[in-house]
Amino acid sequence: MSSMIGGLCPVAPSDSLQGCVSIPSMVNTLKNAIDEIATLSEADQEEIARQLLTHVAKIRRLRADLQAGVDSLDAGCGRQLDIDEVIARARHRGGRSAASQSFTFT
Repeated sequence: MSSMIGGLCPVAPSDSLQGCVSIPSMVNTLKNAIDEIATLSEADQEEIARQLLTHVAKIRRLRADLQAGVDSLDAGCGRQLDIDEVIARARHRGGRSAASQSFTFT
């Protein structure tokens, strides 16, 4: 019995996906990467796929967080920040002291 992979490519469950992905909006670099990955062992393909999906999930969370911030600002919920305080908090969270870091702005 064949199925649709992502609605794009009919294959039997045991078929290889090599050469099957056909997404017009996919950039050539990603297409090339998929072609290269398809030549690797199944275990390597699984690991790469897990890493890629984790990365995509992080990007989606970041975009959602950014959009929530923009929406908050658009709703007038923003507040003025003291940039020195923001930098000090960031350094403290990162385990770096303000004395160990210096920035030069020109």
